[in-house]
Amino acid sequence: MEIILKYFILQSLFEGIFLNGKLSKILLENILPRQLNRCFKLVESALKQWNIPITDLKLSNGNKLFDTLKCDILDKRNKFVHKAEEVPKEIPSIAIESIDILMKDVVIPVAKKVGLI
Repeated sequence: MEIILKYFILQSLFEGIFLNGKLSKILLENILPRQLNRCFKLVESALKQWNIPITDLKLSNGNKLFDTLKCDILDKRNKFVHKAEEVPKEIPSIAIESIDILMKDVVIPVAKKVGLI
């Protein structure tokens, strides 16, 4: 999730805006927030400018993808990584579905808009 948000989405946007891979890498590594919650806000704002409605995307269960990522997946991931808490059985499949939707409905359209594919 972090890789997709930071490198597939934000880096693609930066490379398209600045037309410079080295500059976009510098921005990602030194300026962008390292906290994923702050990256969510940046992704949402950036994609809104490109008319990519990430907040409207939904999972197969009808829940909003972006809210699920921010509130459920991220929370469970942090508790697992930092406190070794168990992850509910449904979370990995929801995370995988989220990644698939992000790739199809966000990453690929962004890459096309900035001329990467």
